[in-house]
Amino acid sequence: MDNPEVSSEDSDRPESSPARVEITRDEHKRPVLDASLALASQGVRHWIEFNPAPAQAGGGDFLLTVDPGDAPRAHSVLGQYRSENEGYRVEDPEVAPFDLHVSPALHLAIPALFSFWAVSVPWGKWVELQGGAAAQRILHGEWWRALTATTLHADSGHFLGNMLSGYFIFNLLRRRCGPGTLMLLLTLAAFCTNLVVAAISPPEYFSIGFSTVVFAGLGLLAGIETRYFPKALRPGLRNITPLLGAFFLAVMTGLGEQADIKAHFIGFAFGVAYSPAVFWLARGGFEKALWQVAAIVAVYAVYAVAWWKAIG
Repeated sequence: MDNPEVSSEDSDRPESSPARVEITRDEHKRPVLDASLALASQGVRHWIEFNPAPAQAGGGDFLLTVDPGDAPRAHSVLGQYRSENEGYRVEDPEVAPFDLHVSPALHLAIPALFSFWAVSVPWGKWVELQGGAAAQRILHGEWWRALTATTLHADSGHFLGNMLSGYFIFNLLRRRCGPGTLMLLLTLAAFCTNLVVAAISPPEYFSIGFSTVVFAGLGLLAGIETRYFPKALRPGLRNITPLLGAFFLAVMTGLGEQADIKAHFIGFAFGVAYSPAVFWLARGGFEKALWQVAAIVAVYAVYAVAWWKAIG
């Protein structure tokens, strides 16, 4: 970008030089500098001048000018620049504070309770066999295994990883929905995930772990944040930036030698699919405290019934 010194002759003149064409002017410097940057990126030679107002008025304007022969191209470049950036806010976006809530513990207490119970009794292996997601038995009517399997863990490392990641993902979700909504949708997503995984897996398939719920939570978060993400005027991948970011995070964390890849990614997909329900429930008044408490109690009751069926 060329910004030559303004001559004394130019500085005494109230308007830009007649040898050049004015492209834009503004009392604020920032819009003129933005236009200058756009022109510089395309190699359009231009000048920035300050046109002071009369002494008694104070202030003045910033002007951007070009040679007459460059005026059509300058207008074209700035027109394209403005159309591509239309709809974006200049001011800083409002940022909601990220607070750590206690409420995610209401959901995490379910796998914590049953995992500790399973490892504290001599018949823990039997508990695991009764509660695990055995594909053949789920497809033959033992539906409760699709839920009880999410409350058990193969080892302490698996358990701690799910608790830690689940706590932070559920905290992010709490910025968008109540704890009852969160627990209800993630329980439904995990249940549907294990049913689908059982249907597409060999008969001997068997799995346990809360990671199905955690990945469903990640998908739910991605779907909700994509809804809130500022959209460009034209369709494109940047309109689904939160969803893409969460998906590739799932790829990085959901693959591994002992990872249940099918459950991870089907759980993620169900979480995304259920994200519109957060807005439907909120519009229906479900975010009221009474309904949230009722949903939490209902989820506890469903898990209690599932384990009663598993060991009964």
